[in-house]
Amino acid sequence: SGVLAMAAAKLWPCRVLGVDNDAPSILVAQENVKANGVADTVRLLLGDGFRDARVRREGPYELILANILAEPLCAMAQDVKRHLAPGGTVILSGLLITQERQVTARYRAAGLALAQRYHLGEWSTLVLQSK
Repeated sequence: SGVLAMAAAKLWPCRVLGVDNDAPSILVAQENVKANGVADTVRLLLGDGFRDARVRREGPYELILANILAEPLCAMAQDVKRHLAPGGTVILSGLLITQERQVTARYRAAGLALAQRYHLGEWSTLVLQSK
């Protein structure tokens, strides 16, 4: 758990906020953050995404990463747009190639443009940008 937060911290010299709504996942992520030497730049929160006031206060975000199922990705499209900095990037994974059209349509309706898509087996990753 916390893989996206750790990867971001290792790839870019930036502060990273990782959020999960599952307490055991946060505990595992905290251990992994320490073991991977990124505890100084990664902060982890137990919370419900943008519904959490702490998450809303930290924005706007230049980069938002989400690895969850297609339905929750669709449900949070407007919140993602609202909390994304102008020119910001969103990377969405956890969806099947067959769900791309549905997810992409929801994010386009929110004002984001598809920049790139990646496929690995039956899985898709979408990269979108704020217009």
